[in-house]
Amino acid sequence: PYPVINRGFGGSKLPDVIHYIDRIVLAYKPRLIFLYEGDNDMASGRKHSPTEVFSNFKKFISLVQANLPDTLVFFISIKPSSSRWDQWPEMKKANRLIRDYAEHHERVGFIDISQAMLNADGQPRDDLLIWDGLHMNREGYRIWTSIIKPVIQKNY
Repeated sequence: PYPVINRGFGGSKLPDVIHYIDRIVLAYKPRLIFLYEGDNDMASGRKHSPTEVFSNFKKFISLVQANLPDTLVFFISIKPSSSRWDQWPEMKKANRLIRDYAEHHERVGFIDISQAMLNADGQPRDDLLIWDGLHMNREGYRIWTSIIKPVIQKNY
């Protein structure tokens, strides 16, 4: 029941979002921003470290807050996946850095979807991913929606 503008684009990394922030974020003057980034940053091309992802996240936050001071930003945690399982320890570090930052900064939140993406043995739930072991299927998105929608309802 809420207006949603999907501005995600395939293969994006935080520096890309920062580069295009005027076009894909600020122009819409959103009340709430839900940002999912970091997965590609840490796993493809020039791989960024957890501290680089965190630094870019803080840069994104500073740009949003300078231009849209009343907007809330929620970072959706980097998800585990079977195709990038070897990067998961570093991805968890980036998630922790961003979560800790969000806990101490107004208008910034952290939504942990990672636990829902793991099975009882702590392994990626392949039943939530398509054939490539990376991108989510309908059930994966249903789970994310069940976690994110209450945040929207509380803050909209």
